[in-house]
Amino acid sequence: MKKAPVIPGILLALAVVGIVLYLSSKTRLKEAVTPLTASQVAPVWKKEVIGTMERVAKTDDGRTKSLYTFAHYELLRNRALASVRLPLEGGTTRTLTPVEWFLDVIFRPETASRYAIFNVEDSDALLQVGLNPHDKKRDKYSYAELAPAREQLYAARTRLAEVPAEKQSRLDQQINNLATNLIRYEDLVHFLDFARQGIVIPENYPDEPLKSKAGKTIPFSEALAAFKESAAFKSFIVSAKAGQQLPPPPLFEKIDSVLKDTSGITWYPPPSTDKPDAWVPPAGLIRDFLTDGPHAATSIARLQTLENLAALSSDPVKNDEFQAAVLTFGQGLIRDAESSGSYKKVALDRGYLKADLFSWAKWGFLLLFLLLALSWLAPSSGWGRVLTKLSTIGGFVGFATILTGILWRVFITGWGPITNIYETIPFITLMAGIFALFMELIFRNRISLIVAITCGAAGMFLAGRYEAGDAADTMPSLVAVLRSNYWLWTHVTTINIGYATVLLAAIFSIIYIFCRLFDITRQNKPLFRMLTQSSYGILCFGLVFSLVGTVLGGIWGNESWGRFWGWDPKENGAMVIVLWCLAVLHMRLAGWIKELGLHLCTAFGANFCLFSWWHVNLLNVGLHSYGFTQGLDQKLYMAYALVCLVVLLGAVIKFLEVEANKAEGSSKPAPPLPVKAPVDAPLLSGGANPA
Repeated sequence: MKKAPVIPGILLALAVVGIVLYLSSKTRLKEAVTPLTASQVAPVWKKEVIGTMERVAKTDDGRTKSLYTFAHYELLRNRALASVRLPLEGGTTRTLTPVEWFLDVIFRPETASRYAIFNVEDSDALLQVGLNPHDKKRDKYSYAELAPAREQLYAARTRLAEVPAEKQSRLDQQINNLATNLIRYEDLVHFLDFARQGIVIPENYPDEPLKSKAGKTIPFSEALAAFKESAAFKSFIVSAKAGQQLPPPPLFEKIDSVLKDTSGITWYPPPSTDKPDAWVPPAGLIRDFLTDGPHAATSIARLQTLENLAALSSDPVKNDEFQAAVLTFGQGLIRDAESSGSYKKVALDRGYLKADLFSWAKWGFLLLFLLLALSWLAPSSGWGRVLTKLSTIGGFVGFATILTGILWRVFITGWGPITNIYETIPFITLMAGIFALFMELIFRNRISLIVAITCGAAGMFLAGRYEAGDAADTMPSLVAVLRSNYWLWTHVTTINIGYATVLLAAIFSIIYIFCRLFDITRQNKPLFRMLTQSSYGILCFGLVFSLVGTVLGGIWGNESWGRFWGWDPKENGAMVIVLWCLAVLHMRLAGWIKELGLHLCTAFGANFCLFSWWHVNLLNVGLHSYGFTQGLDQKLYMAYALVCLVVLLGAVIKFLEVEANKAEGSSKPAPPLPVKAPVDAPLLSGGANPA
């Protein structure tokens, strides 16, 4: 009976361990919060209301996006999950989508304050600000639970602003992040305070038409319209235009405080297509009204709409009327955005997050891995071959899904496939997987197929973890230095293909090293020959792409910064990869390293690739400042250590190989000694002795 390859068993064991650890981590994320009663939960939003509000457009991070995208990342930043699961009485639960949560926050803040949305990794961080944490060390908390310590959190954040990030402890970073999330949350909570509370007219107000309202609380829109007509405001405007500095008129400070609280959600598009990027929040409506700006004609009506929504939201009896008003409000915002010419890509933006293609690809690759594992049970049988073919086809479908997600992002942003660190992950995963699948079509021995599927699952898992950890929109506006589609499609893609191929060559070499551990004498010569050919060939591809990408980067640098080479850490990392590939290939061609040496050097080259891809972003120096990342140093050091451990295993293989050869040599019988012919014997058969 033919023995199954060793490497599938190793990878299967690693996959099982990884899945168990992943599921156990998900289990630890369950919240231990008190169930909410029916009166503590807001009424369920109607589907048509949520569907409409998800399609509302707003500007954020320098681009126009859907409200669904904005709410998704706001919730992800706080909760580390893009949904809210509310525990209810009776053991039931209710799950809120990002927009449902967002609408509860701005329209029903008292109810939303009970939702456990703030993720706390270590309860010791709460002890430092005087709060009594839950029994669990890692749990989620509501705003109502954290609000008593808000002043302490903000004071700690102010103090930590003076401390460099690398010198902050783990608890310091958690406190800083928690305080920042609270500030962003309060921006949403207080967004409609002006509409809910109105404004109090000071006693003895001197000017009409507000003089008759002195001492009363009136709607903000009414006070604003009257304030603009007051003599004090008109005199203030005239003096400001003349360059004089008069004291602000009464009520000015109250209006100014409203401007600060209502500047967080820019969902009012410009009234014309002349300035498609001039979106404003309610604060912009107020400024435009007072200064006769572009939105002056519609400002009061829009502010009155928000006041009406705030009034209806506070009356549970009028829930149906309130939701109908929200539906009309959202439809109006969509029409305004469409008429301004700023709505073209909002549907694509919302659809991208809704489709969640990278997550589907991740779970698809895990399923393919299980199918391939079943085929190993009887690889030569009919169903084994069928499962292998299904896994191969599924691999191409999985990578086509990743490609679709990448192109979807290109259509949304209008730029190249790689504009930030996050986008390098799916792209490098795609390139490595496609190369491995084509190697499978050449050799057809399942090893390359294993590599392709494992790369797909690991890459998509890494992309998801990075997005959850960064908790920010993965498609922000580009910094000025990157705004060149030509170089984004040439230099950036080429250099990342170089990363992908160098890492893929290292993976084949690591597989070779582990296989040699279980087959020191290389009995399975076809397997080792395939791994050597794969690693060597892919490394050659890696050298070409890395070299071309580095040269193209120098040309771009000369155009952007006026120099071809500046010894920037990112440039140095790319150069090190090129030099290492050249050194390995030359040593192999010169015969200085044999088969095992080639794999040891190729495997060690993964460290240089990781350094150039990720580690230079931790140095906080250089002109490539668009790629900085934080909090990855420990993970990178662990990756370096694992690669070095594999290389050390290669030394063990060499030692065991030498010992095996010695043992094999000592066990063989000694060859017979040659028999010396007599002096007078003929040298040639049948010939005479010449002596």
